[in-house]
Order: sequence, then structure tokens, then C-alpha cells
Amino acid sequence: MGSTSNILFTFIFSEGMETKYLTKTIHRIGSLMKVGFGSAGVEIIKSVLSDKGEDKLNLSKRGSKVTCIFLFCDIRKFTDATEALQEEVFVFTNTIASVVHSQCFVHGGSPNKNIGDAFLISWPIKVDKYISGGETLNRIRESTELHENALLSVAKIAMALVDDDFYLAGLSDNARKALTNKLKKGNKPLVNMGFGLNRGIAVQGAIGTDKKIDATFLSVDVTLAEELEGLTKDYGVSILMSNSFYDGLSKNCKEFIRQIHEIDFRSEDDLENDDDGDEERDKSIIKIYTFDMDIEALLSKEDEVHGSKRSRLSRAERSHSMKRRTSLRDFRNKNSPDNDVVDTEINENDEINKLPTEPIRYRQEMWRSIPQLKKVREKFDRRFFLDWADGFSCYQDGRWDEAKRKFLALENIYDDQPSGYFLREINSHGCVPPKDFNFGVRKK
Repeated sequence: MGSTSNILFTFIFSEGMETKYLTKTIHRIGSLMKVGFGSAGVEIIKSVLSDKGEDKLNLSKRGSKVTCIFLFCDIRKFTDATEALQEEVFVFTNTIASVVHSQCFVHGGSPNKNIGDAFLISWPIKVDKYISGGETLNRIRESTELHENALLSVAKIAMALVDDDFYLAGLSDNARKALTNKLKKGNKPLVNMGFGLNRGIAVQGAIGTDKKIDATFLSVDVTLAEELEGLTKDYGVSILMSNSFYDGLSKNCKEFIRQIHEIDFRSEDDLENDDDGDEERDKSIIKIYTFDMDIEALLSKEDEVHGSKRSRLSRAERSHSMKRRTSLRDFRNKNSPDNDVVDTEINENDEINKLPTEPIRYRQEMWRSIPQLKKVREKFDRRFFLDWADGFSCYQDGRWDEAKRKFLALENIYDDQPSGYFLREINSHGCVPPKDFNFGVRKK
């Protein structure tokens, strides 16, 4: 009898364990799918699963239109990094990805694609045609917060790139030396990225076969975000955004942003066969804007010692300077289970520096209250924006002698890279606008 009851107990116990194990396995598979496809990708994959419960994908389904904010960001000098790191390049890339994905996720973004040295993030925007007036105002407010969340996440990523030690920590000694020798230039951060922000419509869907499938967005607006990132190198800035993204920001946020050019994104073939009306031609001309950040202001003077080698601060000095330095490593240690003490004076710093996991409630005051954000914006005073507006207006009007004087002053006083771009353009034409100048609109 005892033997029989033991067998029955064992059977019931093992059955319960088996169910629990299967449940855990299913959850694990679901989690892996979310990691593999991203949260946006999971919804796309769900849409192509067979409705009949068959063990196959229905790839004949049409895609669906969505309105999103798209962020395309790229790691600079990635070829050099790959050459220096070889097999360890994955450790380096994934460390950067952890910062990009974490900051975008907590600010409402969904990682969509990892393309070697580049990342695509999306922020879906709710669009309803038939809603009442009060709901419309709420939607506008939600959309504005979404745009500013996206920009804030980019600013935090850019500021997080100054901590060389964090990105070198997982590498071997030889790899660290090789990467530092290859990428480090004076007092500049080891890791640099470019960011392109655009808002638009895309078709989301699954591409592939039952052998391999990818969840993706297809749209000229996604491509535009990528092209904007590429243009950051021309103007010497980290961030470029389109006028459609800029229009989604609040008036207060726009105070931090300046227009730096207008670009006709039509291809050469389209320009040769220019049969479009004025309205269609105007749609192809995109105003581009930047959010200026003096990232090097976050680096202490001690970093200039011995060229590219960073001197070590003592524990007391590090504590004293924490309010003005970005250090992912220090904040990771501060938030470990062994240290429950939270310094309320640096809570805003903490939002930037650690790898956050929980969504952060957006507040517009963050633009003025986060110490590091104030630090990187400090040198861009009212005079800077007024002089830039004057110089850019002179450039567009063809008054290049005046424009040159303005841009030269901005380059000398503020080390302004977009001014350097326009000075090169002016000098290359002998200070005389070309015949096809068209009020300074740049051709793609």
C-alpha cells in the first residue's frame, strides 16, 4: 500500500513538475522571440502565423501601414574597430547596443533592427481619424511627448559614450590597446555615433520564406532617417532630424534646436526628368535640424594628460566630480545590491548613466534639470543662435561675404562644425554663389 501511494505521489509530483517545466519553456521561447524580432517584430510575426492552427507561416498576407518615429544610429569607424578587435568586436558592439537599446526602451522606443554597426529603433504613433476634440488634444500631447522622449533618449546615449572604460571593460588587454590606438584621438571619446531622426509612414510586415523570416519596416521615411545619419558626418554633428520630426516637438523644446540646411532629396534621374509641379517639388525639399551638444565638456581636464591615456581620479575626487561627469561604470556599482544608498542630489544623473530597465516618465523639466544635459548645452548661448541665424540667412540670400564673416566667427568662438561646412562651400566657389544656387538648397 505504501509503495503504491509513493508511486502515485511521485506520478502526481512529476506531472506537476512537467507542466511547470513546459510552461517555463514556452515563456522562454516567447522571450527569445521578442529578443530576436523586437517588440514591434513580435506583432508582425503574430500577423503571419496561420489562423487555421497549422504548423506553417502565411507569408501571402499584406503588410500594414503604421506611423512611427524612426531613429537610425551608426557606430563611427566601425571598420577600424573590427580590424583592431577581430573576434572581440561582438563584445564591443553589444556593449554599445546595451546602452542604445536600454535608453530607447525606457523612453518608449522599440528596437527593430541590428545591422552590424547600426541600429534601427521605432516609436509607434497612434493615429485615429475619428476622435473627438478633447481626445485629439490628448493625442497631440502624447505625440509631442513621444517625439521629445525619442530626442531625449538620443541625447542620453550621446552623453553615455564618453566613458571609455565602460566600453573597454569586457575586452582583453591586447584588444583594448589595439582599439585605443586605432580609435582614440586626443581628448575625444573612444566611441562616437551618428543619429538620424525622422517621423513618417511605413509598411510593416514579414519578408522571407519558411526557411528564414525577418520582421521589418519598408518606407522612404525609414530610408530618410538613415540618410540623415549619414549626413551628420558632412556637417560635423551627432544628431540630425527632419522637419517632420521637428514639427512634432513642443515650442519649448524647439528653443534648443537650430535649422542647418535644406536638402532636395530627389535622385539625379528625378532632377533630370523634373516634370513635377511646385507642390511635389516642395515636398522633396527637407529642412534639417540639429540638437547641439558639446560632449567634450563632460570630460575632465585630467583626461588631457598623457595624450590618449586617461588619468585616474582618487575616490574622493571622483565623488566630488560625479555631478559633472558621465560614468556608466560608477553608477552600475552604485546601484548594485550591496549598496542601497541613493544620493538624491544626483538622481537625474542616475537616469543618464546606468543601464535603465524600467520605463521613465517623461517630464519636460528634464531638459533643464539634468546636470549633464545642462553642461553639454552651456556654451550654446543666445548670441550663438542669433549669429547662426544671421549667417545662415546671408548664405541663403547669396550675401556670401557677410555669411563668411559670421561663419568664421562662429567657428573660431564656438568651434561650430556646421559653420565650417558652409565656409568650405563658400571658399570652394570663390565666395560667389553658383548659377544653380536656388537659395542654398543642397542637392542630395
